Amino acid sequence: MSYVYLIQQNLIKKIENTLKITGIENIDKGDRVVIKLHMGEYGNLNYVRPPVVGKIVDVIKKIGGKPFLFDTPTLYRGSRFTVGGYSKTARSNGFTKETVGCPILISDRGVNIKIDKLLKSVDVAKYLHDADAIVVISHVKGHEMSGFGGAIKNLGMGGVTRKGKAMVHMRHFPDSLSDAAYAALKSFDNNKKFFVNVLLDISPKCDCLPLGSVDTGFPICGNIGILFSVDPVAIDIASIDLINKKTGKNVFYEIHKVEPKTHIEYASKLGMGNTKYQLKILE
Repeated sequence: MSYVYLIQQNLIKKIENTLKITGIENIDKGDRVVIKLHMGEYGNLNYVRPPVVGKIVDVIKKIGGKPFLFDTPTLYRGSRFTVGGYSKTARSNGFTKETVGCPILISDRGVNIKIDKLLKSVDVAKYLHDADAIVVISHVKGHEMSGFGGAIKNLGMGGVTRKGKAMVHMRHFPDSLSDAAYAALKSFDNNKKFFVNVLLDISPKCDCLPLGSVDTGFPICGNIGILFSVDPVAIDIASIDLINKKTGKNVFYEIHKVEPKTHIEYASKLGMGNTKYQLKILE
């Protein structure tokens, strides 16, 4: 069983202590810490706010880590399709070195990682692979192909190169998505992996869709808070359970007709984490 911690009020103020509870001080002085973050499609307002990210950066710097924000260009042609386009989009959405306090890197360079699962190998983003520790910050939302997007989806799609993304789409998507996430985490020690799921502005569809271009929809329920864990499976399961409790139904399944826990349960079978968890609400 894994622990998942929830903060619901005074969010920025409580981030530091909650990260310490999850073991963030296992990061050593001088460690290169990759903060994996989807910085939002231009025109979409449902992404993690820069002040949340900036506070996490401050905590890492305080303990001597060297953080940097990272993401990969998209497979589809949009505002984040190229490194230059993504960099411009990140700035437009408020993510700069001045606002978050660390460098922001976008790259499609990869390292081929053999995993011998449904995917035999996958090209993981090199900057992510070469880091010493990882913090995965995910905005929780629905997704057309996996039913749900959280920590595992963030890694399985955003932690690999464009070539890796194409491979995920060509296989059984929910399972291959988790294979890719498994590969992305393979180089990190267990005590240097941290996951933050933001349950604010919980949209029915992916953050890749710019508002106004298609029916992305408004939030499906009220804000819940921010979750923290060292277990990507547990934090994603807890996110879905909290949303289902808030809405009174399996809301993402009703929207997308895809069971949102399928890829997460498969990730558990890969050894990525536990589907059983204990939720602790921090006052």
